[in-house]
Amino acid sequence: MASKGLLFHIPAIGLLIAALVYGVTLHGSRPASGPVELDREEAEEDLRERFEEFAEVRSTEDWQAMYELVDPVEREKVDLGSFLNFYGRGVLRAHSTELVEIEFGEGNRSAMVKVATDGELVIEKLPPQYRSNLRVDDPAQLRGVQQHTIPWVWRQGEWYYRLDPEIVTGRDPTGKPVESL
Repeated sequence: MASKGLLFHIPAIGLLIAALVYGVTLHGSRPASGPVELDREEAEEDLRERFEEFAEVRSTEDWQAMYELVDPVEREKVDLGSFLNFYGRGVLRAHSTELVEIEFGEGNRSAMVKVATDGELVIEKLPPQYRSNLRVDDPAQLRGVQQHTIPWVWRQGEWYYRLDPEIVTGRDPTGKPVESL
């Protein structure tokens, strides 16, 4: 009788060991060790492809498509109208955006992407309070190449770029409300 009970428990013990080996928890969450690390070469190739899409929609000023490339977690906080209010006014025309360097974070699931943007201020779309400090007769003040860094995150099987924190919170680092351009 005791042996029959032991035989019943052997498969259950085997399943428990398998669950522990593969990191499955009783609650059905991800393994305790965290998300699986992405292969560095594949992560870079995927990010470069996604960045090319980003650069294309940025240069064509397709703001709806730009918004779709924003981190879904941030899209929950910043609706399309707010995004368009800040970015979609066409104040800065990006003639080209080139990827300069990628620095991957932990597990290759996040990255800081250094870019060089050949951009031009579109003076007629710039609010008057910003125009007063510019010499519109000096093209060098209106167009130039600027380097900056854009954070990206791997989420839901895709790369997404992250917005400036001021856009997500609506406040600058000092706590003042952010003015859109």
